[in-house]
Amino acid sequence: MTESFGLLLAFSGAGTGDVRFALSEGADALRWRVLRESAGVLRGASDPFLVRDAGGTIRCLTAGDDGVRVWTTDDLEAWSGPRTLPVGVTGVRAPKAYPDGDRHRLIFTAGGRAYGVHTADFGTATAPAPLPVDRPGADVALLHANGAEHCFHSDGGTLVQARHDGGSFTEVARGFGEGEAAVVFAGLGGRTWYLLADTGTGLRPYVTRVLGTGAWQPASPDGMPAGARRGGVVAVTEDEFKRLEAHA
Repeated sequence: MTESFGLLLAFSGAGTGDVRFALSEGADALRWRVLRESAGVLRGASDPFLVRDAGGTIRCLTAGDDGVRVWTTDDLEAWSGPRTLPVGVTGVRAPKAYPDGDRHRLIFTAGGRAYGVHTADFGTATAPAPLPVDRPGADVALLHANGAEHCFHSDGGTLVQARHDGGSFTEVARGFGEGEAAVVFAGLGGRTWYLLADTGTGLRPYVTRVLGTGAWQPASPDGMPAGARRGGVVAVTEDEFKRLEAHA
């Protein structure tokens, strides 16, 4: 992949049961334009999360009763799938995947607990293992940055940040926002991090420049897609950005 030029957001439309897409206003991760023709591209799907592999292929992971549903695209125009990735439990919610060597680490919630598996091909996965998070709530998000793994989850509707230290997570901050941690990502340039929290009625953004301290500041939600829920973000190249911009 060449240098990142913008960001692509996948989100669940309120009450629609479909996944839609939005493009950032340039490098601005707080302002998004919904792609007109994205309505109904991925039908009957919820809790989307986007991940790009080393070869450039983008996958959209969505929730499924019998596992994780996986959609795939090489050009951001045509999507194949979904196919089901069995993960050893049923009733999967909020699946997310992160590069981990030559595999991906996939985390999700089922039955009120957070689990992790590894997959090399998004067709098969290792046996599920509970994540060492005391009260994961309904959603967990991870972020690898500055040589550490950071975990974000909700405790009674309150956002919590923890740091992976050895075999457990140590709490860093609590109560800096409300909702469930839909997605956490680095802005273009790598000097700012963003957390998009699902409040039930929309995505609420939080911003920080000092990730390890949990010093998140709320940002205006006015630039977020109306009624957006859940979500996933990947960076796109200039060529991809311009092709997507034609549909904004």
